[in-house]
Amino acid sequence: ELVTLLSEDIVFKADGGGKATAVRRILRGRSDVVDWIQRVMLPHYSDPGVMLSYRIQRFNGAPGLLIFEAHKLVTAFSFVVDESGIRQIDALRNPDKLQWLV
Repeated sequence: ELVTLLSEDIVFKADGGGKATAVRRILRGRSDVVDWIQRVMLPHYSDPGVMLSYRIQRFNGAPGLLIFEAHKLVTAFSFVVDESGIRQIDALRNPDKLQWLV
């Protein structure tokens, strides 16, 4: 389960660039990050009407996950990982910046 991979003091940041929906503040701590994932991400990404595909890819020197909706890159997650688990998640949703990842 994802929760067990998150460090207690995880930080979640997002960049929508004012052009895509994204978290407006930095989330700190496992409970805040898990709450946001359950309230926002899971309902959207589990919607059967949303055609999703995923690709694991390293970028910026870190492990990452690219999410495509209808073959269009919509989110790039990068992860900072250490012995305590995932310490940081950066979500890039700004379409101007995403174009450089594909």
